[in-house]
Amino acid sequence: MIDTHSHILPGLDDGVEDLEQALSAARIAVQDGIEGMICTPHWISGIFENTGSVVMTAVESFEQHLREQNIPLALYPGAELRVNLEIPAKIARGALLTLNESAYALIELPAEIIPPRIEDFFYSLQVEGVTPVIAHPERNPGLAKDPERLYGWIESGVLAQLTAGSLLGKFGGTIRKVCLLLLDHGMVHLIATDCHGLRNRSPRLSKAMKEVEATVGKTVAARIFCENPLQIVKRGTLAPFELLPLGKRFSLPLKKYFSFLGRRR
Repeated sequence: MIDTHSHILPGLDDGVEDLEQALSAARIAVQDGIEGMICTPHWISGIFENTGSVVMTAVESFEQHLREQNIPLALYPGAELRVNLEIPAKIARGALLTLNESAYALIELPAEIIPPRIEDFFYSLQVEGVTPVIAHPERNPGLAKDPERLYGWIESGVLAQLTAGSLLGKFGGTIRKVCLLLLDHGMVHLIATDCHGLRNRSPRLSKAMKEVEATVGKTVAARIFCENPLQIVKRGTLAPFELLPLGKRFSLPLKKYFSFLGRRR
């Protein structure tokens, strides 16, 4: 398995705090069957300025520590990019990173809302040859209430990446229900740890993979956890799943999300 969303680089954002914790997280990942991780520290303008050069330097440093500790975990550079109109231009000139410098960029929506004219933002990325990959859409209350909005984005070429802990119920039963709905309708392309430490979204994928196998089958699970991530790190092309119509509008009470609002994703 390859993890396509992690905050394992120490000291860059709200992820792992120091080198010791980062090495422990790497050991856990390897024990769980993860062979590689794309390092995706937050880029949020004015808060976390993790530019391409910052991330590349941090990856190289951590790789050296992994070699010294004989931890067989491959690292790849990337970033989790909070929606900002400057992103397409910054990617084009190399100031911000896509996932392992591929044609796929990990995009984070604000926690509470869907920004206005977000479709125009996605299109501006696609014009630059970059496919947006939406990080943890299941945890956005607007998309959870109206998954048809996400369905339309995916029809236009956008991809979706779930958090493993969401599928396993670590964010509550309602968000788990959203994950299952998205899986059932071919709307999930990647599932990642979104690792922030040893306990907060720990670097494990194997239980989530078994859950996907039980839900939609081993073939789909292999594509989500192994084949699609491999295409990204090889800078190849992902083949999306066939979308199944959502049918009746899916609705969830927003009050179930209030306890999650305000948390950094």
